[in-house]
Amino acid sequence: MNADSSSSPAERANREHVRIRQGIIDVREQLRRAPSGLDSAEGDEWLAGIEKVVGHLREAVERHFHDEECSGLFEEFQRQYPRASDRLARLKLQHSTILGELNDLLTALVRCEGKAHPDATEIVEQGMHALGELARHEEEETDILQRLPSEDIGIGD
Repeated sequence: MNADSSSSPAERANREHVRIRQGIIDVREQLRRAPSGLDSAEGDEWLAGIEKVVGHLREAVERHFHDEECSGLFEEFQRQYPRASDRLARLKLQHSTILGELNDLLTALVRCEGKAHPDATEIVEQGMHALGELARHEEEETDILQRLPSEDIGIGD
């Protein structure tokens, strides 16, 4: 039995958050190395590299969101911590938006391949925006998963 199958959905989610944060760092580093022009060998190499790391991150995020949704994690937390129900529901709804933003970034990267583009500014801005949304989402989820069990936020007396 591996560590993932013997741990709770919350523990698995927290481990995945660590992996996703590293993926965000990797993509940000790649975005920061964008060449001034994409219509060169350096631009082609950068596009291939960024497409690869964004693809890996997108796959990890999709698996992570699927696991959260299918494991009953959100529903269990909503039952245990009813005051956080709206916040948890909002986080769950963000999953499709975040995946859409990562898909849009991958589509934009593919469209750049083999075409003359003056610079990578638009791609970098789009990528940084998508990463910011993902990072905020994961930070809030981590906060909830770690804080709720230690707080008394039930219905009250």
